[in-house]
Amino acid sequence: MAESILRNREDVLQQVIDNVPAMIAYIDTDLRYRFVNQQYVDLVGIDADAIIGKRPEEFLDSEVFGFARPMMEQVLTGVAVQFENKIILKDGRRSWVSVKFAPDFEAVPSAQAGKAEPENRVVRGFYALMVDIDERKRAEEAQEESEQRFRDIVSASSDWFWELDADFKMSYLSDRAEVVGGIQIEQMIGKTPWSVNDPDGQDRFWRECRGLIEAHAAFRDLRCQYKGSADGKVHHAALSGLPLFDVAGTFIGYRGSANDITKELDAIKERERVQDFFVKALEMLNVNFALYDPDEVMIYRNDTFKKFAKGAGWNIGLGDRYEDLLKEIMASGAVEEMVGREQEWIEERLQSFRALGTDEQGAHFRVRYRWLDGSIHWTDSSRIRTAEGYTLAGNIDVTDLVAREEQLRQAQKMEAVGQLTGGIAHDFNNILAVVLGNLDLLTDHLDELPECSKLTFKAIRAAERGALLTQRLLAFSRQQPLMPTPTNINALVNGIEELLRGALGEQHELEFVRAAGLWRCEVDPSQVENAVLNLAINARDSMQSGGRLTIETANAHLDDEYAAAQVELSPGQYVMLAVTDTGCGMPPDVKARIFEPFFTTKEIGQGSGLGLSMVYGFVKQSGGHISVYSEEGEGTTIKIYLPRAIGQDEPNVVQSHRPGDSAGRGQRVLVVEDEQLVRELTRDLLEDLGYAVVTADTGRAALEILEGGEAFEVLLSDAVLPGGMNGRQLAEAVKERWPAMRVLYMSGYTENAIIHHGRLDRDAVLLQKPFRKKDLALKMREVLTQEMPEDKARDWGD
Repeated sequence: MAESILRNREDVLQQVIDNVPAMIAYIDTDLRYRFVNQQYVDLVGIDADAIIGKRPEEFLDSEVFGFARPMMEQVLTGVAVQFENKIILKDGRRSWVSVKFAPDFEAVPSAQAGKAEPENRVVRGFYALMVDIDERKRAEEAQEESEQRFRDIVSASSDWFWELDADFKMSYLSDRAEVVGGIQIEQMIGKTPWSVNDPDGQDRFWRECRGLIEAHAAFRDLRCQYKGSADGKVHHAALSGLPLFDVAGTFIGYRGSANDITKELDAIKERERVQDFFVKALEMLNVNFALYDPDEVMIYRNDTFKKFAKGAGWNIGLGDRYEDLLKEIMASGAVEEMVGREQEWIEERLQSFRALGTDEQGAHFRVRYRWLDGSIHWTDSSRIRTAEGYTLAGNIDVTDLVAREEQLRQAQKMEAVGQLTGGIAHDFNNILAVVLGNLDLLTDHLDELPECSKLTFKAIRAAERGALLTQRLLAFSRQQPLMPTPTNINALVNGIEELLRGALGEQHELEFVRAAGLWRCEVDPSQVENAVLNLAINARDSMQSGGRLTIETANAHLDDEYAAAQVELSPGQYVMLAVTDTGCGMPPDVKARIFEPFFTTKEIGQGSGLGLSMVYGFVKQSGGHISVYSEEGEGTTIKIYLPRAIGQDEPNVVQSHRPGDSAGRGQRVLVVEDEQLVRELTRDLLEDLGYAVVTADTGRAALEILEGGEAFEVLLSDAVLPGGMNGRQLAEAVKERWPAMRVLYMSGYTENAIIHHGRLDRDAVLLQKPFRKKDLALKMREVLTQEMPEDKARDWGD
C-alpha cells in the first residue's frame, strides 16, 4: 500500500515536472544525464531513454557546451550558477535561455554520532533549470535598438529634444540645446521653461506657451525668443510639444523638440531688406514693371506702371491676370494696330507670353500707345521668365527717344537732300550765269528791235526765276552766303510791319508782342526778314476766312536737357521769335514734312514748297533751332531760336553803291574761272563795262601771269577752282606778294572755300552766281572803293 502511494506520488511529480514551462535535467558528478523532463526532450528533439546516461557534449553544440562547461565545473564545487546563453533547438534555430545550475548535496554521517552534519555534505550532482527567454531577449534588443536609434537621431539632428514632468519642470534636455541653442542644460533641469526665460511674465510668447502646456494641449512650431545662457546671444526658436499620459489617462508630462531658427529669421530679414531695396529701386526707375506668378496673375506693379495705366485708361491691378490687361488695352483702344482684329491680337499676345522661355534673352518689342488725352507714348517692352515660372514685364517709355530718332532721320534726310541740291545749284548757277550774262549783252544791241527786246526780257525773267530757285535750294542746304551781324529783332520786325500788313490783307489781324530788354542775336538781317515774311504768308494761306497772326519776341535759355532732346542744338542763350496763327492747323503727317523742299499742300502752281525749307536752312545755318506746334482746327505756332550775340552792341553797316558809280575806267582785272563759258562771259561783261581783262583757268595759271610782271588792280576769282588751289588760297598768295591788289570772289556753291560755316570772311566781297551785268558793275565798284591801309592804298582815280 505504501509503495503504491509512493509510486503515485512519483507519477504525479513526474507529470508536474514534465509540464513545467522550463527544461529540467539532473546531471551527476560524472557529467552524465540522470533525468530530463518532457520539455527538455521536446527542446533537443531526442527521446529521454537516448539521453539518460549520456554526457551533455554528445547533444549540445560545441560552442554552447564550451561556454557551459566551466559553469558545470563550478556548480560541482557546490556553488550555484546562473547565466544566459543561446542553444540550438531541434529545428536548428538558436534561442535564448536563462540557465541555473543548482548543486545537489548528499549528507555524509558523522563518525561520532552517526548523524549527517551539514558541514559533511558532498555534491552528488546538480539540477539544470533552463527557461526559454528568446521573446524577452528579442524585445530587449528591439528596445535597445530603438533607444540607440533615438540617441543617433538626437545626436545628428540640428533640433534639440526636451521633456517636462507632470509639474512642467524640465526633466530632460538633449546636448544639442547647448551646442545649437546656447542653453546651459544644468540651469534648466528641474525648472519650468518660463521661470528661466520670462521670470516677469511679460513675454507674449511664453504666456501663450505656458497656457498651452498647462492646458495639456499639443502645439507645433510655436516661435519664441530667449537669451542663451551659454553664449549670451539672443536666439529665436520654434517649439513643438505633445502631452504625455499613462495607460490610466493621467497626465505625466510633455515631450517635444526645439529648432533654432535665428539664422533663418536673420536670412528672411536680410532677404526682405534686399527685396525692399530692389522694390524701392524699381519705384525710382522711370520704367513700369509688373510681376506675374506662374498662373499669369499680377502680384506686383510699381508706381510708374500705375501712372502709365491711369494715363492709358486701364483699370488693372494686383490679382488681375495678364489676359485681363490685354482686354483692358483692347477696350481703351490704346494700341492702334489692333483695331479691327482685337481678338486675334489678344490671342497673339497671349501665345507670345506663354511661349516665353527661361533664357536670358527673353522677348523684346516696341509698342505705340495712345493715351486718353490723345498723346502718343512709345515703349520698349521686355518679358523675362524665371525658372520657377514667374514673369517680369518691363516697359521703358521711349517717347522722347523715338522723337529724337525721328528728328535724326529727318536731319539726315535733309542733309542728304541739301548735299544733292547744293551740288545741282552749283552747276545750274554756272549755266544761268552764262545765259543771263549773254542776254544782258544782247539787250545792249537790241534798241532798234523792240520785238526782240521783249523776247529777251522774258528770257531774262525766266533765268532770274531759275536763279531764285537755286538761291532757295542753297538756303535749304545751308550753303548760302550769310552776313551775320548783331541784330535787334524788335527793330527788324518794326521795319517790315507795313510790308507784313500788306501781305496779310485787311481780313487778317496782325499783333506784335515785343519783349522789353530783348537781346541782340548774331544773324543775317535780310534772311530774318525773309523768314518772317515766309512764315507770315504761310500763316495767311492757312487762314482762308481771316484770323489773327501774332509775332512775339522773347529772351530764352535752352537748358542741357532740352538741347539733348534735339538734333544739332547747343544749350545756351537765344532770342526767340514766334509766329502764331489761328488757321486750320496741320495733321501729324503734314507737320512731319513741312521743312522738306518741294513739299506743299497747296494746289499746283500756287507754291513751290521751298519757303519753309529756306527758313529751316537759314535757322540751322545760323546755329539756331526751330520748333513747330500745331493742332488741327486750332492753329500753328512756329518758334525760331537764334543765338544771342555776346559782346557786340551795334550792327555792322554795309555800304550801298549807286548804279551811277558802276562804270569802269580801264582798270585791269585778272579773271580766274575754270568754266570756259562763264570765263568768256565774265570777260565780255567787264570789257563792256570799261575794264581791261586778262583770263586764267586755274590759280597756278593766274600766278604765272602775275609773276610775268603784269599789273592788275582787281583779282576776280571763282571760289572753287581745280588744280589743288582754290580761290581763297589764290587770294592769300596774291595779297602776300601784291598787297595793293583788290580781290572779288564769285561763286554759286562755295564749299567753305571763302565761307566758314556758312558765314563770309570779314574782308571778303562775294559776287553770287548767276549775276547780271549790273550786279557785276556794283560789286566791282564796291571792291575798288574798299578802304585799305595807307601803305597799301592806291589812287584809282574816281
